[in-house]
Amino acid sequence: MTAVEDVGANTKRRKFKGKVCLVTGCNTGLGKATAIGLAKQGAGKIIMACRNVEAARKAAFDVRASFVEPY
Repeated sequence: MTAVEDVGANTKRRKFKGKVCLVTGCNTGLGKATAIGLAKQGAGKIIMACRNVEAARKAAFDVRASFVEPY
């Protein structure tokens, strides 16, 4: 199990469905893993707060790529 898979492993998907989440430092490390985990759990909107705009764009692409529409 990777860190990304472990984020919220004990949390039900519906807990974040439709919620707005703010994640700081999400272009790398724990912040990025958290944003990906929230996307996988169905967060309605993830606000990604980063200091480097270009790094934020790359991270946003990765987060979107990790999102899988539930059946």
